Amino acid sequence: MAYSINVSPLTYQSGGVTVSQWLSLITLCLAPLIAHIVAGAPEPTYLCRRRPKWHERMCIYSPISILWRYAAITDRRIRALDWSPSDMAAANAIFWTSSGWNGSEEMAARSVYFCARLPDKARMTLFSSDSIKTLIITLQGVQAVFVSDSSIYGQDAKASMAYYLSGASLGTIFSSLSLFGLLRLFAAFWITDEFSYVAIEDIPLGMSRVWAISSDSLQMQPSRDGEPLFPSNTSPKFNGTGEGSPGRFRPTSWWSRIFRFLYMFIFAAFCLLCLTSLLMMQGDEVHLSATGAMGVVTLAVYPVLVVFIYTYYAARYGCKSTLIPCMGRTWYKVLTAVIFLSWTVFPILSAIETRRTPCGKYTTSLSGSGDDAILCPGLVYVGPSSRPGPFGLVSDAISAANVSSPPTDGNLTMTLFTGFCQGVSGETDTIQVLP
Repeated sequence: MAYSINVSPLTYQSGGVTVSQWLSLITLCLAPLIAHIVAGAPEPTYLCRRRPKWHERMCIYSPISILWRYAAITDRRIRALDWSPSDMAAANAIFWTSSGWNGSEEMAARSVYFCARLPDKARMTLFSSDSIKTLIITLQGVQAVFVSDSSIYGQDAKASMAYYLSGASLGTIFSSLSLFGLLRLFAAFWITDEFSYVAIEDIPLGMSRVWAISSDSLQMQPSRDGEPLFPSNTSPKFNGTGEGSPGRFRPTSWWSRIFRFLYMFIFAAFCLLCLTSLLMMQGDEVHLSATGAMGVVTLAVYPVLVVFIYTYYAARYGCKSTLIPCMGRTWYKVLTAVIFLSWTVFPILSAIETRRTPCGKYTTSLSGSGDDAILCPGLVYVGPSSRPGPFGLVSDAISAANVSSPPTDGNLTMTLFTGFCQGVSGETDTIQVLP
């Protein structure tokens, strides 16, 4: 049977959502996105007077850049022979130089002389803002895992995918970011923002000597034996292995290769899960809202892009730079712009189509499509939606222990019913109607 997907036109369904419900949905929508950006993209360190333009700066916040940064920090720690607070600060910093973004080990070595504050230890402090960010991202990821409850086998895969497509709403559109955020756990012990570097404009102009920061007063002082941040052509060359000293970082190691493969394997497994879940729907006629269709495209395209880009650059260049090597490429800027555009369009579409189901859950599927039964097991519609003509509830005299005000005159009372009921089916009684 052919794979049939019917995409419904954009339909306004959110008229019944109240203000308080809107606030809850918007909070659920933006929480993973804000946590992803705030925790994953630190403030850049500017080592030149020219500031990056908007299209150069936006690449920092790309999910691909952030996931690469987590991998690079972990890989650098694995290859380090002597891991110090200065190494951790440089690994977490994002340097902007006159030639663009730079996160290489050589840049980390040159930046030491401009470091004004270092972390207290060479690992994350237990009670710090970084540990709180990691905890928040981890809890969001664990919640997304339990909510998705995905399976790639047989009817379970179909049920999981159907539940995902039916439950797509304003509050769940960025749940995939929470899943990717779990990869932060690899680098959690070496992520910090407890450092600062001196901006280039803070250094007095017209000075021929190298200026450094006093560890006692944090005031700029002439450095006696410091090397310029950007040495001239006659200056000694750094070997790119750390702080200018051979052997500070291993070029590679088996542990490094194993980690990079494991990181790639997790990407590939998530990609396979998404694609397999979509393909398992083959043979069924699938009805999608505009939001659901965009969610399918997101599941089918984004994981594949992440796997391809990470695998290519990790295999070719390794993870020696904390910034993905294609950061300054035009195609990567365009890709990042497309991602941000989808982050803008996706909430707008879902806000228009989101409605509340009878059981209180939210969905963007069309009313009457039958998807409410997937989100609300045991839901039975009564009245005009299930049979023609009016519908009512009939009650008879019952024990006073079971009702608050039972009828006392022995007459049947019919009450017109408008709305819905949800519950668990109990025992069935046969009622004999007397003529």
